Amino acid sequence: MQDEAPLQLSRMATINKPSFWIFMLACLFLYVANKVIVSDTLDNTLVGSHDILIIGAAFTGIVLNILTTSLTNKDITRILTVICYLFEIVSIVALYLLVFSK
Repeated sequence: MQDEAPLQLSRMATINKPSFWIFMLACLFLYVANKVIVSDTLDNTLVGSHDILIIGAAFTGIVLNILTTSLTNKDITRILTVICYLFEIVSIVALYLLVFSK
């Protein structure tokens, strides 16, 4: 019986929210668009690369979503879910404006 019990650390966190996957696809699109815009520009002093901001937003989104799915307290989970949605919306809009407002 002892061998059939799952290990405590073997459980993986999964993110089933469609908004998260849309957020990740938007980050990927912005990253690729940023690379294309910066590489097409002859004068890189006027057009800065925003790669680190896009990667940081994607990483923060992953951490927030994993934290949301791992908590068991319903009140904190609800508040963190709202924070997560707001972060996804605000960061995508801000990054879009940074990348495409040149």
